[in-house]
Amino acid sequence: MKRHLKKAIEKAYKTNWIVYSQQALEKAENVVKYLGQYAHRMAISNNRILNITDTHVKFIAKDYRDNGKKKTAALKGEEFLGVFVNILCQIVL
Repeated sequence: MKRHLKKAIEKAYKTNWIVYSQQALEKAENVVKYLGQYAHRMAISNNRILNITDTHVKFIAKDYRDNGKKKTAALKGEEFLGVFVNILCQIVL
């Protein structure tokens, strides 16, 4: 892990966070749409997201092991958000 990313994570763990979540963000679909507003053209665009349920996100991804062919992928919501946040951290930091 990059040193500056590790420092940022350590600092975040030491912070006493106050989380505010609107009622509208209770559904997984709303959370993904909300985050998409801040990450457009960076991590994943809305048109690549095919379906969102309370448990999974189905999306189009490029398979670089197969010459960048576009393929359908599905991840559990938690996994999708973990990948999404990881990509955002790489872009921002």
